[in-house]
Amino acid sequence: MRGDRGWFLLFLLTFGWFSQGGFANSNARFDLALSIAMGHRYDIDRLAFNTIDRVRIGGHFYSEKAPGTAYLALPVAVAASAVLDLDRLERRPEIADRLLHLATALSAGLLSALAAVAFRRLLSRLDPLRSRRSAWLLTAAIFLGTPLFVYSTALFGHAIAAAWLTIGAWSGYEAGRSHEPRRGLAVLAALALGLAVLTEYPAVIPAAAIAAGLLAVARRPARLLVGAPAGLVPLALLMIHQNAAYGSPFAVGYGRLAGTQFGTRMSEGFFGITLPDGGAAAQLLFGTYRGLFVYAPIVVPAVVAFAFWPRPLRRRFAPALLAGTGALWLVIASYAYWQGGPAFGPRHLVPAIPLLGLGLAWWPDRPAWNRAIAAVAALSVAVNLIGTATTPFVSEFIPDPIVSVYPRLAAEGAVSINPVSFLTPAADVDDRWTHLERFPRATLNLGERFGLHGWASVLPLLLLWGFAIVRPAAGRPRAP
Repeated sequence: MRGDRGWFLLFLLTFGWFSQGGFANSNARFDLALSIAMGHRYDIDRLAFNTIDRVRIGGHFYSEKAPGTAYLALPVAVAASAVLDLDRLERRPEIADRLLHLATALSAGLLSALAAVAFRRLLSRLDPLRSRRSAWLLTAAIFLGTPLFVYSTALFGHAIAAAWLTIGAWSGYEAGRSHEPRRGLAVLAALALGLAVLTEYPAVIPAAAIAAGLLAVARRPARLLVGAPAGLVPLALLMIHQNAAYGSPFAVGYGRLAGTQFGTRMSEGFFGITLPDGGAAAQLLFGTYRGLFVYAPIVVPAVVAFAFWPRPLRRRFAPALLAGTGALWLVIASYAYWQGGPAFGPRHLVPAIPLLGLGLAWWPDRPAWNRAIAAVAALSVAVNLIGTATTPFVSEFIPDPIVSVYPRLAAEGAVSINPVSFLTPAADVDDRWTHLERFPRATLNLGERFGLHGWASVLPLLLLWGFAIVRPAAGRPRAP
């Protein structure tokens, strides 16, 4: 644990420990990856029965989602295609579930672990006097104490977009603040910010804000701008995908929802985005339904900590991070489906969480302040561990799941309760959740696969984290 490698492996193991099973959102993305790898086609006709997140064009079904997540899962699908085809996969649903778990771990999990390294390095860059161990503990508080944890274990786009934004912010800051040209990092910054948008379209808001902030703090902005053309690569990939799937490089899946259950509301305004709703805006921050500050209390001191930033950073970089987050919050509050369906916390705000988390770079390093942040972090990690270990898919019609559902699941040790497999027909999903006792759990965490049950299945992972946290630092921390 003396360097970043040990922490990276610990995060990777943590995110890979859990499997969330089947869900319409993740199924639509993996359907596309499998169709490309095993069927050599962009339609998802063979697997479309397992998701409602689809559009019908010219007699074929297509995933409606931004394609970045599916492309990130493609290596696992391609490797599997060497020994499997769609016919065999449909006959062996347990293999399909294992593949989905592996694809998630090696896409969302792997990228989030890499982003944790980038986040730690950026914290140390913003405050060079903070010890590496302190920076890693703050990183753990953000990546495990917020819904970033939950969505790093599911094949959704939110954590992946957050990871690309984090990598883009770190590499861009390094490139912009370096005394020497860092062309490779400038290219990585533009590419990562573009990939965030390829993964989740609303990520264009925080991506643009990060880019503006990086230019504001760069010693020589021209050295940063040299990498800008790399941002066109994801745009080109998006246009190729849209032309192959929807018949036009300028078509978006969300614009082809007419005739689906989402068609009416998504046709309002700009793809379902109209004007901010005050109730939704308040709920997204403070509510027991989807409130960011409720599901992730660690974000509160992170926001407060921006007040402690040195004046140059507070005037030139912090406004971009806060404005990007605030703009995304208002856009989601304007969105017809702001609640995100069955979800844990405000999943649409997840891409902006690292931007707020960077506020902790200048959290006062004093005993009383450290005790306070440790207490808040422990509470946050406990809340998000429960959501990750049990299920993030609580009915959207329960008004206060953080109060009425998750404490009960935690007390019962009801881990990995999702009864929906990857190949469960979408029409059967509600019945499975209504009658949990009739259906086997479709997913198990790694501890359960080794014969452990309930919270004991998570205990080995918690012991590893306990060791990482309490182990004293070896020697004087090195500069980042």
